[in-house]
Amino acid sequence: MHGFLGSDGVSPVDFLVHAREQLGNYESVNLKHITVENIERKGLGFSVISNGGRSFFTRAVLLATGLVDQLPDIAGVYDFYGISLHHCPYCDAWEHRGKNLGVIGDHPESVRIAVLLTLWSKHLTLYTHRGKITQSALWVRLRSAGVTVIEGEIQSLQGDDGKLSEVVMIDGTRYPCDALFFSPDQAEPVPLARRMGCVIERSSGRIGIGAAYDADVQGLFVVGNAPKDIQMAIVAAAEGVKAAVACNEWLLEADHSYLSSVSS
Repeated sequence: MHGFLGSDGVSPVDFLVHAREQLGNYESVNLKHITVENIERKGLGFSVISNGGRSFFTRAVLLATGLVDQLPDIAGVYDFYGISLHHCPYCDAWEHRGKNLGVIGDHPESVRIAVLLTLWSKHLTLYTHRGKITQSALWVRLRSAGVTVIEGEIQSLQGDDGKLSEVVMIDGTRYPCDALFFSPDQAEPVPLARRMGCVIERSSGRIGIGAAYDADVQGLFVVGNAPKDIQMAIVAAAEGVKAAVACNEWLLEADHSYLSSVSS
């Protein structure tokens, strides 16, 4: 985990364990290790349904499920993902600075990542992987930035212990590569927001939210990577604080409105 001030380089698992230990200091927090399969509207609140069939009633829901990356359909990608195959230069390029870096893709976002990576290395190659961009405006931009363009299909990725060493093309050509980056399609790990009627951006899979982190459903709040473009842990944590404040004030306002109506 990089870019999290005070916890840079910490394992996400260790960070989560420590965070849950700190939650133990608050008697009002009840932590349940369950898998949520569905959330349904129930009266003025929600019924949260677990995989064991149990249900829990809550007045408000804050979704912090994140998104799941859809990895490229290339042999070997799972062996390198998170070690030398990444999707965020700001999170992981520093550790591979000055090395042979590559980008997979033939669309504008892939080109943006490739040009951005020139901040960390001058040895950049974009692999279109089944696409063609030669002589296009994208190709001109890459060439002007000093990025080599390789058209053709990638057959596999080669290396040891998660450390990439070569990109192997379908024609057998091999290119040295120490780290690869890509722009993934993403989706909810469980389509809870979609089932609850939220608007989902078709291209990115992200959930549309308002300025107060409230979604399209009254009493539902969304934080983390699902509603935002900058997918860094420290940003998600900061948004969690903002969303918690918004959720708390929404509950207080709901209580006040109810008491006012009863007293009148």
